[in-house]
Amino acid sequence: MVKETRHVLKFTDIAGLLSFYENRMSFEREDYDPKAQYLSRTRKHKHEDYNRIKEMEEHPYDREAVLKYIAQVRNSGGFDVDVRIPSWLHTGFVYFFPVPSPNSRDFVFKLAQLAIDEINVDMKSESFELVEVVKAVTTKACYGLVYLTLAVKKVGEEATITIQAIVSSPWIGHGSRELRQWRIKPDAEPPAVVVEP
Repeated sequence: MVKETRHVLKFTDIAGLLSFYENRMSFEREDYDPKAQYLSRTRKHKHEDYNRIKEMEEHPYDREAVLKYIAQVRNSGGFDVDVRIPSWLHTGFVYFFPVPSPNSRDFVFKLAQLAIDEINVDMKSESFELVEVVKAVTTKACYGLVYLTLAVKKVGEEATITIQAIVSSPWIGHGSRELRQWRIKPDAEPPAVVVEP
């Protein structure tokens, strides 16, 4: 049985993760108040408020970082995210996380090699070999996707090109790791996404 190619010119928004970022978000308002948004309004959750206030004090809300994060997701489709958002904000809008390199290097390399192997299947040849994992961004565990930016070269050549690939990597043990989509990264940077107020 011949596999259908996963090569695309434009990525599909798998699980609708990117659609959440299409419209103006409450975080982008200048008067946004995270304490009003994230602290419960009932007395029965007072212990949760205490823990969240402690987290907020240790990792305060940084509007510039949040705006940069949102712009990175919008402008790169989730691939070029390097801003880390405090964990107390994760329930609000954070679906993409930069993969920390030291602890995850072997895991990311295995996924990158799987992507290259599958891309070569799509190409019906041993066309590409992995040179370097340029960037890795993972999604929330329930989605189990890793967005990889890879420097590769054609076998026998020295020049490198950049490939973007989305690999399914279930964290909970259900399903298997597989290449979902891939493309050669376009040379031109995409235009910035502007959301009208």
